[in-house]
Amino acid sequence: MENMNPAAAPAAVPQPAPAPQPQKVRRVGTFAFGLTLIAAGVLLLCAILVPGFDPRPILRLAPVILIALGIEVLVYAARPNVKLKYDFLSMLGCAFILVVMGGASLLPLLWDWAGPGRDARVQVLTAQLEERGTAALEKVPALKDCVYTADYYLRDSTFGLSGEQAADLDAAIAAGACSANANFVLRPGYADAEAFAADCAQVLAACKALPLDHCYFTTWQPEYGSDAAAEPYQVFSLNVSGRWEQQADAGRLAAQVDADWRYRDLTFPTREDLDRYLAETETGQTEAEFQQQLYQQGYDEGYAAALAEAGAPPAVPDAQDAPAAQTAPAPEGEPAPGTDAAQAAPAP
Repeated sequence: MENMNPAAAPAAVPQPAPAPQPQKVRRVGTFAFGLTLIAAGVLLLCAILVPGFDPRPILRLAPVILIALGIEVLVYAARPNVKLKYDFLSMLGCAFILVVMGGASLLPLLWDWAGPGRDARVQVLTAQLEERGTAALEKVPALKDCVYTADYYLRDSTFGLSGEQAADLDAAIAAGACSANANFVLRPGYADAEAFAADCAQVLAACKALPLDHCYFTTWQPEYGSDAAAEPYQVFSLNVSGRWEQQADAGRLAAQVDADWRYRDLTFPTREDLDRYLAETETGQTEAEFQQQLYQQGYDEGYAAALAEAGAPPAVPDAQDAPAAQTAPAPEGEPAPGTDAAQAAPAP
């Protein structure tokens, strides 16, 4: 007969718990570093094998490395059996390679800007501008006696130009690599600003086909120390910037003309100031004394205005600065005013 006593049954043997699966360690940054190495190698290979290859547009996609690094973190973080470990050395390697590639891409541009080829391109484009400007002025015979000199030059010249842009003026200006400018010296002796502006308008009309960005006009000036500089003369000047101002008529240009008077190395805003200076110097006053007088006059006027604004009484000169009172000499035998007879009596 079988034993039905449950107490006599053997105890169940406990099953051992399953061993935990080991987590895989993933170094975040290794994939991005490898991607950076591949991209850097491809760019360097293209720069060597492809003539005129410009890596700058591709280097603008450098933030893609950060996107790849973020995707790598999200993918590994979603896996439960993966332990993340950030590979800071790989991240620094990515940053270093990007900096080196960026600097390497700028070296050809720096050589193009500061190398010997830059001066040659500037001379070619400037010669084209001068040839076209001279031909434009020669088409108007009336300007032959009006324009004394015409100086053409380029600003921000040929930075990063290559091929057709470096050989053609219009292509260089259209690319925004440089701007054409001109300085014109006109004859002296204009009666007023309107007459000067009229000749300036004729020059602008003759140079309408030129791609000029800025034009500066001035009248001829004698050299300092010459006989012509010893006499007063008037100087007119005009700045014209942009295509819109170059299309203005003589009336609009006359409103922008600056005029002043010159005498030796001095400049006067009006003829009245010059005449006043000449009147002062006729009395024997030197130029330095006249300038000091103008400075002192302006200082005194400003000091008086400041006192009036503050409500203070006007300054009274010191007693030592005041002129001594002059008294008439006393008649012979009489004491001088302000002395008694005892002081005036001679000693025995």
